[in-house]
Amino acid sequence: MLQSKSFVKKTKQGRVVKVVREHYLRDDIYCGAPSCAVCDASAARLSPSASTIVIVDTNVVLNQIDLLENPAIEDVVVLSVVLEEVKNKNLAVYNRIKALCTNAARKFFVFSNEYHRQDSDTYVKEMVGESPNDRNDRAIRVAARWYQSHLGGRTKVLLITNDRENKRKAIEEGLSAESVESYVRSLAQPALLDLVVLPTSQDVGMEEVEDIRPSKKKIIYSEHKPMSEITSGLLHGIYHQGKLRVNRYNPFEAYVGSESIGDEIVIYGRANMNRAFDGDIVAVELLPQDQWHEGKSLIAADDEEDEEEDVRLAPSSADDAPRNTNLVQSTPASTAYVSTRPVGRVVGIIKRNWNSQDLRHLRVFSVDLLIIVLNNVQSDIADVTNFVHPGTPLDEEAAQRGTSVYLVERRIDMLPKPLTEDICSLRSDVERLAFSVIW
Repeated sequence: MLQSKSFVKKTKQGRVVKVVREHYLRDDIYCGAPSCAVCDASAARLSPSASTIVIVDTNVVLNQIDLLENPAIEDVVVLSVVLEEVKNKNLAVYNRIKALCTNAARKFFVFSNEYHRQDSDTYVKEMVGESPNDRNDRAIRVAARWYQSHLGGRTKVLLITNDRENKRKAIEEGLSAESVESYVRSLAQPALLDLVVLPTSQDVGMEEVEDIRPSKKKIIYSEHKPMSEITSGLLHGIYHQGKLRVNRYNPFEAYVGSESIGDEIVIYGRANMNRAFDGDIVAVELLPQDQWHEGKSLIAADDEEDEEEDVRLAPSSADDAPRNTNLVQSTPASTAYVSTRPVGRVVGIIKRNWNSQDLRHLRVFSVDLLIIVLNNVQSDIADVTNFVHPGTPLDEEAAQRGTSVYLVERRIDMLPKPLTEDICSLRSDVERLAFSVIW
């Protein structure tokens, strides 16, 4: 059977030509299931005892190739429309899925749905106003529906997709469809969950995915005010500017000298210090006077609770000059102490007390050499924050993983390989951004 597609295009020379493409459909393309009495048994690649045949969409192949390569995953049908789309998007993944399909030991079968016409056509034409992606998703559902009708009730046909819309339409059309995580959980092999890549926002909603990695993440610090708002607040006396100094005996207590009120403003607690370092020029907002009487035990308890949430403290230097804080130390019978000075919180950082430095002139060794006397010792780690911005999907995924996991023959990276192995990696004779601590 012949299908033709014609369209008009403009050449580089400026001529307008009509292009006609012929698409031939065949009736000798088989399903690959040994239990099928209609198709040629010599073309069967799936398990004879398979109770479920899995059909995967393009995004599953692109994002879950590590999972598909696991021997526990078998009886998978890869459609030709999926192979073609994967080839256009990621040639490396295409070569890996093609190797699976050509491996006789694996139960992967390529079904040429774009050229099939047995019983009914699985080739679909693009509808008016339909995007290529929507057309391919529809072709996948048509092929899954053909498999379901072709095999009858002998074998279950399951469509695996993380696309919410594709899954919804498949269920409405009477197909069985599941997300990747739901399918993996049904296999009752917990080790496979480590290979599952959690879907992004455009795929399955995160409310539909059970997070297999518990998180203690919570919002600790309030957002810094924009500089325009800080400037306006300083002019109107809402905010007060000064240099922040940390109490050398208490890292959760700081002072900001303010000329606008002629006194020092006391900052209690890590949350009120709001990521400010010792020596930073900050903008401070005064708290209501009824909050100037702070409970010392409550501050300590709050800090201990934050430590239990796996929050790392930012290092701060001590103030050399001793201060008369005019505080009354609490006793066992008293849980509060009284501050006679105003209490506030940091709402923005006007100028940092630190900045980047150029260390390219230093001689840096990855291992100390015995023949060279080193003037100091320093620890360097790649600075990925220059490439991974806060609040992005990449930042959230890295926060969930926390670290790279090294297995016997595989490594599960916290960040994509181009970042960890090339762009950020500290290498010899290559300029890199880094966090450095020098003793």
